[in-house]
Amino acid sequence: MRADSLALKQHRVEIGLAMTTVIAVAVVAVAIAFVFPSSKAVAASYVVGAMKVLPFAIGLISGIPIVSREYEDRTAQMAWSLYASRARWLVHQAGPVLVVVAIGTAIAAFAVLPAISYRWTIAAEQEFFDIGTSGAPAVARWLGAFGIGLLVGALLRRALPALAVAAVICLAVLALVGAARDVWLTQQGPLFPVDDGVSVVQSEWAFLAPDGRQLSVEEVQALAPVGDEDREKWLATNGYSWVGLGVQRNVAMRWAWYDELAFVVVGLSSIGATVVIVNRSRPD
Repeated sequence: MRADSLALKQHRVEIGLAMTTVIAVAVVAVAIAFVFPSSKAVAASYVVGAMKVLPFAIGLISGIPIVSREYEDRTAQMAWSLYASRARWLVHQAGPVLVVVAIGTAIAAFAVLPAISYRWTIAAEQEFFDIGTSGAPAVARWLGAFGIGLLVGALLRRALPALAVAAVICLAVLALVGAARDVWLTQQGPLFPVDDGVSVVQSEWAFLAPDGRQLSVEEVQALAPVGDEDREKWLATNGYSWVGLGVQRNVAMRWAWYDELAFVVVGLSSIGATVVIVNRSRPD
């Protein structure tokens, strides 16, 4: 217990910054939802924008200094000597920070739900593309960033370079998960026409023929005269119109589980890799 308190005290600046930020976001979100509901439509988009960044920022800020600070202060050897193993030292250093900041992140992640859920009543795509900005998926993204920060901090041993590199890695992971999401969505079915945009998340485009048949983009393009430079004009003139197709909202929202799993795996794998690096490294 004393070691845990010491770890929290050692990283009190980062923890204080993280907790202040998440509490501020939570308070603003609650105010939008219950005190100023008339501004919910506009303000909710700003909350979503903040939550797209917040889990990653808090994860890096809280994770990077845990190992890198010991190297920068040249206290690693002394700190390790106080524990039976380096792995135990890392658990006592990272564990309290992880628990405290995870609780704070969870408070913000669930507090924003009443504010941003208004967007989801307008369009199903809003809820789908907001995955990761609230609830458990947002906490999972924080864990992924925390693990990446911990690992990169242990590798580079300097906080500022580690912050820059870890931020790039987080962006790369986010892009990969986003690309996987888009591919996954196109493989789901059955497909329905996007009529009201509330119950269906669009995943592809098709054409509606003059006789009422539904044709794929490739099929319709093959019907246009070869060499026609203005194919869109030809299709419109001959009665072909675009139609959006997609899957039911509940089907599309299954991606939240995969998004959450991806970042949990990244976070836990990074933490495990940090244990290996700390065990094998030599202090400067």
